[in-house]
Amino acid sequence: MPHTSRVISEGAILLRQLGYGVISLRLFDAHGRLVRTRHDGYAPAEIHRVRWSGEDDEGPLVASGVYYAVFGSGEVRQTRRLVLLK
Repeated sequence: MPHTSRVISEGAILLRQLGYGVISLRLFDAHGRLVRTRHDGYAPAEIHRVRWSGEDDEGPLVASGVYYAVFGSGEVRQTRRLVLLK
């Protein structure tokens, strides 16, 4: 079961996975459109630092604005709001 997700520094999201299992981290824009999938698969029980420099899944940089990081593990889903400023 995950603990919490939060922005810890510019472009980094900290995730604490308490047990080995499938996790996902997806980034959505303010309209709910999927912008980037950062992880989708098995991960060990540890603290993960995931970097995001503002690019979408195709590579181009997205616009400044509000984005949402959605972390999932098993039945648990957590959402954190991120503000991207360029």
